[in-house]
Amino acid sequence: MGISCLVKPKSEFNVSVSFGRYFQVPISEDASNEGKRLKKGEFEYVRKHYLIDDIVIKLENDKIVVNYGALSLIDKRQVRLVLLKGEEAEENDQLNNGIILSVVKRNYKLSEEEKHIVSISLLNRLNPNGANLKDPEYSIFQSEIKCYSEKMIFQPFLDELDLNKLENREDLSNKLLYGDYKKFASGHGCSATWQEAENQKLKARNWISTAYIPKFEVLENDFTPKEIEVNNLDILDLKLLSGEEFSKNGFSKDEMILKLNKFVEYYKKWIQKQREELSDRVKNLGYPESNYKALKDVGERNLNVCEDLYHRMERGIQILNEDIDVFQVFIDSNRAMFIQRVMSHYTKYRLNKEGNFIVPDEKNDQALPDFSNYPKEEYEEFQKFTASWRPFQLAFLLSQIEGMRNPESSDRETVDLIWFSTGGGKTEAYLGLIAMYILNRRVRSKKETGDPNNGAGVAAIMRYTLRLLIKQQYERATPLILACELIRKSKPQYYGSKPISIGIWVGKSLTPNKRTEKGEDSSGFEQSFEKLKSNPNIKTKYSLPFYSCPACGTSLIQKKVKSKLIGEWGCFGIKQKGKETPPYYLHCTNTKCDFHIPEEKRGDEKYVSNNGFPIFFIDEDIYENKPSLIFSTVDKFASINWNSDCYKLFNLESNLGKMINTNPPPELIIQDELHLISSSLGTVVAVYEMAIESFCTQKYKPKIVSATATVKNAEMQCRLLYGRSSYQQFPPPGISSDDSFFSRKKIWDKEKSTNNIPQGRKYIGIQPSGFTNTVAQIRLVSTLMQNTPTISEPNNEYDNYYTNLIYFNTIKELGKFRTLLMDDITANKKFLSLSCGETKTLDKGYRDDEFFELSSQLDADDITKNLNMLEKASLPDEKIKENCLKLYELGIRKYNDLSKGGEHWNREFKSKFNNEEIFKKLGIEGYVHSSNEKVIQDNKEKFEKFVIESFFTKDLIVPQVVAATNMISVGIDIARFNVMQITGQPKTHSEYIQASSRCGRTFPGIVITTFNPAKNRDRSHYEEFIDYHQGYYRFVEATSVTPYALPALEKSLDAVCFSLANVKFFNGAKSTMWVEELRVFLDETKELIFSRIDSSRKNFDAFSESDINNWKDNVKVKLDDLKDYWAKHSLTHQRSYMPEYSDFSNFLKPDKRMKNIEDALYVMSEMKEKDVSLEEKKSCMTSMRSVEVSIPITLKN
Repeated sequence: MGISCLVKPKSEFNVSVSFGRYFQVPISEDASNEGKRLKKGEFEYVRKHYLIDDIVIKLENDKIVVNYGALSLIDKRQVRLVLLKGEEAEENDQLNNGIILSVVKRNYKLSEEEKHIVSISLLNRLNPNGANLKDPEYSIFQSEIKCYSEKMIFQPFLDELDLNKLENREDLSNKLLYGDYKKFASGHGCSATWQEAENQKLKARNWISTAYIPKFEVLENDFTPKEIEVNNLDILDLKLLSGEEFSKNGFSKDEMILKLNKFVEYYKKWIQKQREELSDRVKNLGYPESNYKALKDVGERNLNVCEDLYHRMERGIQILNEDIDVFQVFIDSNRAMFIQRVMSHYTKYRLNKEGNFIVPDEKNDQALPDFSNYPKEEYEEFQKFTASWRPFQLAFLLSQIEGMRNPESSDRETVDLIWFSTGGGKTEAYLGLIAMYILNRRVRSKKETGDPNNGAGVAAIMRYTLRLLIKQQYERATPLILACELIRKSKPQYYGSKPISIGIWVGKSLTPNKRTEKGEDSSGFEQSFEKLKSNPNIKTKYSLPFYSCPACGTSLIQKKVKSKLIGEWGCFGIKQKGKETPPYYLHCTNTKCDFHIPEEKRGDEKYVSNNGFPIFFIDEDIYENKPSLIFSTVDKFASINWNSDCYKLFNLESNLGKMINTNPPPELIIQDELHLISSSLGTVVAVYEMAIESFCTQKYKPKIVSATATVKNAEMQCRLLYGRSSYQQFPPPGISSDDSFFSRKKIWDKEKSTNNIPQGRKYIGIQPSGFTNTVAQIRLVSTLMQNTPTISEPNNEYDNYYTNLIYFNTIKELGKFRTLLMDDITANKKFLSLSCGETKTLDKGYRDDEFFELSSQLDADDITKNLNMLEKASLPDEKIKENCLKLYELGIRKYNDLSKGGEHWNREFKSKFNNEEIFKKLGIEGYVHSSNEKVIQDNKEKFEKFVIESFFTKDLIVPQVVAATNMISVGIDIARFNVMQITGQPKTHSEYIQASSRCGRTFPGIVITTFNPAKNRDRSHYEEFIDYHQGYYRFVEATSVTPYALPALEKSLDAVCFSLANVKFFNGAKSTMWVEELRVFLDETKELIFSRIDSSRKNFDAFSESDINNWKDNVKVKLDDLKDYWAKHSLTHQRSYMPEYSDFSNFLKPDKRMKNIEDALYVMSEMKEKDVSLEEKKSCMTSMRSVEVSIPITLKN
């Protein structure tokens, strides 16, 4: 192991080396060693500590001088010093038999100034012949090298190359933004740490050291600038921003405008201050003077973008002041966000008070609270209620007002990227924007047509990449839509009579495509729901999208408890004439909730649709009702080629041979987790985006907003994805990554602070030495599971750290871990329960009910159930606190620890707790010492009774281990995830940041990363642990999107052209007969694509002229090929047509319905792969993920 540092010529510093060795010592009398009784004649190990701290290293006249006591060694490049001689070492062979300190000097070539790298290593050569390799006496343990000096001599490793030649603007910007984060040492076989790692202002350090378990704290940023906190904090209050008509303390219009102007003025002053500090910052970063201009230029460019944002916010406030309708929309959007927070808080309060299952009955049924007077004192006692914007969220909404109000403004052309740290509040920012767009289009329709209902239909589309992400975000958005609906009902003169609604449109793995589907593999909702009604505990393909009311928390499902059914179903169908299957509606089972439907009204469809939940989760219902907000995955949009109903999502209908807009097309598209829209998926999405934008464009384009915390080269990615000529990052970077005004690095002084530990995460790195990664994992997991429950903290505090989230890079690794958990980890836990501490502790054995999984292997219902359990589970409160504290020492946290143990618990009790000492310690009376089985059972019952009486709740399942893959890396926000293990460095930096950020979102968290020493990448991350974590956002990789590459166009351009032709040329007709006018239409399509290519290049110099020409040539080649194919196909098949969309799903099975397949213009990609006879056919994807050709393998024997 060793460490490297950077010093100037003629530097001098001290080195101290410490380590331990273990020697066998014979036992003279009976003694105890870690719980094991040792007899006379046996051995125990005794540690001997070594500390050598009088070594001095000097660099003199291009030589290394190492002084150690009276010894002085000099060499040009390498000096080796014997710290400890081997027992049989000969005088002339000490360097090959002993513990050696090696010092190597090299020139540092990345600096204009002369500097040297000095590497100091500790070599163990106590066993030169290789005998007895496992003998501890030949090993050294807990070794450490520390270099120190009175002067600040350890220099940072800076890349001092000419930054003027750096072509990538973002790389240059990162040099300025992250310039404070410097590396002062590198570990070799270990990690490195240095003096005051949190104080980035020091240009050099006076000590560095090796570290086997490196640690680094990443605190949550401060999201409220001091300027606003001190002077203008009430402008962030959602209740006050809801206006005086909602709350008696609400702002009047004049008061609000005044405060908003003050709010943005602070940002303007901050920009001016940054300009004044820019020159000094550039000089203080330590780069050569030749780089100053490049860094200043990029700083000025960043601040110019900040100025643009200031003007956009200023313009937004001006519109609020001038346009009374937009002002009304703004205050009602704030009101909707406030009510959403109330619903969330009130629901949690009721679930906490009544248990996690609120049964609808006379006792439990309660009306929704008076929103304008919320909260009451009793609600605050449960959990502090806060309903305010973070400054960046309010600033974002102000910057979007111009584009919302005026669809023809240049702001609509701009792709806005919310680029904020994980857990910063991106979701709330775009939820507020959604509310504004939904309400505004209705107000605008009233102004333009006299009827606000003309602004109904799909207004906004939210797209994600992962179904798990959709599940949680959908639950966060639904209360907002319910709030908007309550506001609509109270103001029909503004917002019309048509409900404001939400739909989840994902795919049949999560939500049903149809109300009913007949056949053996019946996968409609009706089949699943009927099974659930007969037995609520049965596993079905589909369930309700919610298990409890989003507004009041009352249960929407039935539950079987001890063979008795409790609760009611919050779902019913309404039979309609001419429809085989009824549409299904959701409502609240709480009779006093605003969204309850009385039984006598459940046949009245108009009443139901106006008063139940405006929530749709079956594809057929979504197409019919066109919800205001659509939640979807990106690859679901591949359906536009196969299902003509999909066009209804763009508010399109076929009417008398014409495709018309029944309402304005969707005006807002939000793409969350933009970094996942990359590589092959991103490329295909970009091609399909050509059609989607066309369907969303009537007189004007939709507004596009993206969000992510981890992306690089985002501007290039957005331009290629969306074909827009303008891009803005929000908030724009300033001159330091620690301060963008809306987000500032939080400094926590442990010595001076009287506050609690701030929110954030402590990262810890572990790389096993001398044993495998699997052994390290077994020991780490078993220690956390067995020993942490014995911490003497009450359950309400320890509960946040009870669940251990373990992240795996692959499904295969997760599967292997499950086997380890059932076998090796369980065995090691048993060993720890006997050998750690003075008292033996409870070993629960393997508990399948406390092991949860979150991965793509689970179906939708399992994911929903697991997430609900994780969100609601908690350890029981103490009834008798002093009893509980004694039980914690034994590792008992709940009665369920014993009751679910069965025979295992019987053995545990007999071997560990059936003794007078334990009973006396706990204060349990009536212990009888006997080997009689009946007496032992009596003792056990007394012990169990004591445990039951100590806690409030008897029967609880609380997950102790949650194994997950990258499925959890985005969008999951669960308060109990505060202990996390990451097994091996994930494949990308963004994946590591996103996954680890699931931890410590509500309470301080700890992330333990185990590195595999056999993998070079893992080893590198471990050795540079602190340097990496102090600014890990700078390492995020650039994403790649190539929509105009020929292979990408071959995969997906045909599908895009077919869908465009179907809507724009054939007007939704089923026939697709070739006519010569199609050539003109396809030429127009080519020009449309060319204009997107030109737009993406506008004001952006990353694309060369040759790139643009190549892309256009590729598009032309593909479209010419399509025209020839379509025309030729028409001649071959006289009645050329595209079969009905719904028929295409039948082609997956070879049966009589395939008789017309030879006439089809294109076939499913899956079919083409399976059938050689279809080789000449054009194929079309059914999912944007199915890019690679798959080969089916059948096991014959």
